[in-house]
Amino acid sequence: MNKYNLGVMEEKINQEILYHQPKWKIKVIAGIVAPPILFSFMFLIYSVFGVIFGSEIGWYLGLSVYWILCGLLFSAWLVGFKNIKKVISPRRLKLKLIPFIIFPMMMALLFSYISGIDYKQANQWALVFFVLTVFGNGIFEEILWRGAYMELYPNNNFLRIIYSTIWYALFHFASGSLSSNSNVLGLVIGSSFFGIYLALLAKWTDSIWWAIICHILGGFVMMA
Repeated sequence: MNKYNLGVMEEKINQEILYHQPKWKIKVIAGIVAPPILFSFMFLIYSVFGVIFGSEIGWYLGLSVYWILCGLLFSAWLVGFKNIKKVISPRRLKLKLIPFIIFPMMMALLFSYISGIDYKQANQWALVFFVLTVFGNGIFEEILWRGAYMELYPNNNFLRIIYSTIWYALFHFASGSLSSNSNVLGLVIGSSFFGIYLALLAKWTDSIWWAIICHILGGFVMMA
C-alpha cells in the first residue's frame, strides 16, 4: 500500500473518531439550527445599516459582517480552520472539468436576467467595491455553504446540498431587500439553482476550489 493510500486511510479513521465525539455532534446540530438564527440577525443588520448609512454603504457593510461572522468565524467554529484549509486546497484542472467551469458562467447570465440586477458602476470606486464583493462572495460563501457543510455532513446529501443551498439562497433575500435595483424573488431563485450546481461541483471534485473559481467567474459575468 503506497503512502497516498495510507494517508487517505488515516484521514478517514481520524474523521470517524471526530464524528463520534460529543463536541462534533453539537456542531452537527448547530449546522441545522443556526442558519435561521443567523439569517434573522443578518436581516436585522442589513436593515439597521441601511437606515443609518443608506442602502449602498449599508449593503457593503452588511456584506462585510456576513463574510466575517458567517463565512469565516461560524465556519471555523463548525469545522475548524484546518478542515477549511483542506477543502479549499487547489485541485488540478482536468479536461473533463472545463465544461463544468463554463456552465456556471452561462447560469450567471441567466441569474442576472431573472433577478433584474443592473451592476453598471457609476465610478471607479464603485467598480473597486464590486470587484471586492465578487471575490468576497466567491470565497466566504463557498467556505460556509459548500465547504463547512461538506465537512460537517459528508454522507448526508440532503443537508450537504439541499439544506445548505436553501439557506444560501435565502441569505440573498436579506441582502437583496436592501437593494433598489434587484428583483429579490428572482435573486433567491437564481441563487438556488447556482447553489445546487456549486454544491454538486464541490462534491464531484471533493473540494471547494473550483466552486470558488466558478462563483468568482460567475460574479464577473454578471458584472459585464
